[in-house]
Amino acid sequence: MNVDSVTNVLKDEAKALIISTRIRVARNFANFNLAPNQNTVEEKLQIEELAKKIFERLPNELKGTYFPLTGMTEDVREGFIRDHLLFKGNDKMQADSG
Repeated sequence: MNVDSVTNVLKDEAKALIISTRIRVARNFANFNLAPNQNTVEEKLQIEELAKKIFERLPNELKGTYFPLTGMTEDVREGFIRDHLLFKGNDKMQADSG
C-alpha cells in the first residue's frame, strides 16, 4: 500500500475511458488481520483511518472521493447498489466481514 510505488501514468485517451475504479485489499495491513470476523470494531475503524491517510497521499490524477459504508446518504447507497458497486444487503459476504 505504498502510493510511491504507483509509477504508471495513463494517457489522456485511457483516462477518458475510466468511469470508476475500486481498490481490493487482498493482503494485510501491518499489524492488522483483514480476514472476516478477526477484527474488533475498534480495529476496523483503525484500518479505515489508515486507509484514508493512504488515499489522501495519492497524486491528483489518482484521487477520488471516499465513501464510508456508514454515513453515506440513502440516495448515494442506492446509486452504488444500482451500479453494482455495493452489496444490496442481506449478503453473506458482507455479513461475514462484519
